[in-house]
Formats: sequence, C-alpha cells, structure tokens
Amino acid sequence: DLSFNRIASIPSAHSPQSSSSLSSLDMRGNSISTPAELSALAVCAPSLTRMVLAEASGSHANPVCALASYRDCVRTAWPSLRILDGCPVTTEGEACHAAMQALEAAIAAAQAP
Repeated sequence: DLSFNRIASIPSAHSPQSSSSLSSLDMRGNSISTPAELSALAVCAPSLTRMVLAEASGSHANPVCALASYRDCVRTAWPSLRILDGCPVTTEGEACHAAMQALEAAIAAAQAP
C-alpha cells in the first residue's frame, strides 16, 4: 500500500526483479501525472492484477486519471490487470466505471450552490 504518499515519479533505476511478483498495488492519493510514469511503474511491477490509482468514484485520484486515455494506457501497460480502481477491466467494468463517474458528477452538481 503506497497510497497517500505524495509520490510524483517512479525512479527509472528501480530493479524490476525486486517487485516482479507484486500482484496488487494501491497508489491512490499520490501525484502520478503522466503516462510515462505509468510505463515506469509497469517496468517495476509488471505482474499486477489489481491496481488502484483512484477510488471507483474518482476521488483521491492521481492527476493522470483525468486523462481521457488513462484506462487504455493502464490496460496496455498491464495486460495481466483484472481490477483497476475497483472496477473489473472488462467491457462491463468500463461501463461500471463510467456510471460511477457520472453519478459522482451528478451528486457534485446537485450539491453546488
């Protein structure tokens, strides 16, 4: 669990062997902002099956999560990934993620003055 640590970059010199068996990683609440950082993380932890970079509702998201291509970038970097931000990495999971974000936006709009 590396959540809420203000991590903004992944050192490129990290040894891939040291975390090649890592299957789950919680990185929400950090400052990862580019697809290049995700690529560096994929080198460090290539076998992830579950990763959290934002909560399913979109809260505590890393800045990279705001990119339209975010989920595609992650799926490309980790073909073994099964769960991303609490939603399955499937067509149904993508629909679930979109519905959660729409619901969050509707709640925020209703609470705005």
